[in-house]
Amino acid sequence: MLRSQDASRGEVIMKNAIILAAGKSNRFAPFTYERPKALFSVKGEILIERQIKQLREANVKDIYIVVGYMKEKFFWLEQKYGVHLLLNNKFGEKGNLYSLYLARQYLGDTFLCCADHYFLHNPFLDANKENRSYRAVSYQQGKFLEFGVVCSDADVITRVMIGGCDSLAMVGPAYMNRGFSEKFRTLLEKEINDTPEGEEILFLTDLFHGSPFNAVVSLMRDHEFHHITGINIPLAVEVMMGRYADKSAEEICRGIMEAAPDTVKYVNDLFDDEEEEE
Repeated sequence: MLRSQDASRGEVIMKNAIILAAGKSNRFAPFTYERPKALFSVKGEILIERQIKQLREANVKDIYIVVGYMKEKFFWLEQKYGVHLLLNNKFGEKGNLYSLYLARQYLGDTFLCCADHYFLHNPFLDANKENRSYRAVSYQQGKFLEFGVVCSDADVITRVMIGGCDSLAMVGPAYMNRGFSEKFRTLLEKEINDTPEGEEILFLTDLFHGSPFNAVVSLMRDHEFHHITGINIPLAVEVMMGRYADKSAEEICRGIMEAAPDTVKYVNDLFDDEEEEE
């Protein structure tokens, strides 16, 4: 694991990494019918393998990879690199938040990574002498589809939205120090354990990029729910009728989009598009 000196605590920090690789990447089909996106080759290198090598270059030894879809295609990484594989058997119905829940015991001074990212330069070779938690962002010129963020003068993220223009966007990994991880683990366990199995959550917002919309979007990377925007009162009634007809949340959303294709957006589709662009 990466060793670094924490000036505030006066001790050596042992850093590890958790890589999330369980998802199916449905919107990348049919290319993902043969292999998960994390195993795609870019510029002659397999995405997840390049990331493992960059972590090892930063002396991060303990690497935990949460797999699910086509899990057997990742087994070779254990023997070649000595990584630890964790299995998410519910990858078809639960996303990254649940994968992280399965790896929660390893949260400490931890890099959190998505398996399908390609970093031109090694992002794990950071000094971070104060051992602060962070989310990697960069300034993007022009319009972009990634998650845009607004930060306070103290460099704290105060707002998240899909897309933006000439502003900061989320890119690359996140890092959580041990103190943050302990608090996050408590919230993570509460979130997972308090959600009944099979229960679906559907958020309705009125305006695309309005304040309620942005508030809901800020939760979407870490929580599993459906979100549809552009809803007025008649469409809200349609949603309730679909609910009483025992339709799934996604079926309700698709039906509303067909009823008002020019005004309604199924935000989960936009969210998936953003993830594929990363």
